Amino acid sequence: LKNVAAGGYDKNYLVPFARSLAAYKHPVLITFDHEMNGLYGPYPWMNQSPAQYIAAWRHVYNVMHPIARNAIWVWAPGAQIGEGGVTQYFPGGKYLQQWGIDCYLSTPGQTYANACASTVAAIRKLTHDPGMLSETGIEGWRNRPERVTQLVRAVKAAGLTTLVWFDKGSSYLWAPGQQA
Repeated sequence: LKNVAAGGYDKNYLVPFARSLAAYKHPVLITFDHEMNGLYGPYPWMNQSPAQYIAAWRHVYNVMHPIARNAIWVWAPGAQIGEGGVTQYFPGGKYLQQWGIDCYLSTPGQTYANACASTVAAIRKLTHDPGMLSETGIEGWRNRPERVTQLVRAVKAAGLTTLVWFDKGSSYLWAPGQQA
């Protein structure tokens, strides 16, 4: 992240990528180093200080945004129970147009209310920009169709604009006629 913030990727990556986005001429949702708060994966940008993350996010935005005006910047931490671990990574409202959370329902008792809602509430204290469930999935077969329906209803009721489904790991697709 220090190298990103210092401009080490500008010439050979960020500027060409921004030009490619601009040439597309359609809206593109883009995020930089999602789940930076360390919840879901062993990404190299995790376990960095919030200050390093924010400096890198702002630098990437400042380099790319003037070139790729069609890019819609989405800040997307991983959901956490309570407010800890999310708000200190917020890059500031002028550096994004939307926000999202990555929130998986990995155990049978997890719901939007007990796995995602507290993070949404914490972020809404920081910004009035539109929000989304930027990455989600439900593990296992047991009651999966009902859990998906409940999740979609909860996301709509929470006023989130988008739900992006991601079948990760042992998630299985369910089709009508299959036994759940």
